[in-house]
Amino acid sequence: MQFEAKHGFYESERKQGNLFELDFEMKGQFSKAADRDELSETIDYQLLEEITSEVMYGPPCRLIETLCKKIGDQIFSKFEQIVFLELALRKMNPQLKSPVEYAEIRMQWQR
Repeated sequence: MQFEAKHGFYESERKQGNLFELDFEMKGQFSKAADRDELSETIDYQLLEEITSEVMYGPPCRLIETLCKKIGDQIFSKFEQIVFLELALRKMNPQLKSPVEYAEIRMQWQR
């Protein structure tokens, strides 16, 4: 998922915003969803996007670690069928003197 959002350590980042990318890796018990072909038995991507959007477009955070943890905590508590979750959150073109494509943080949750 990609978001234009206003997060960052520097006030200028929180004012003008930046591009963020988020990757999800989930493991869990999804055979019931596959057998029944039912969305209610698996991960609803629209709900996943809603949860993520609320955090990304909510109050600004200074650290991508804070954003990642907020998103992951909410997803992990909402979807009980997930037994392992890994999020990779990238801030594209961070404000550094040297050219940098992105800064990335990865966090994991496990039951």
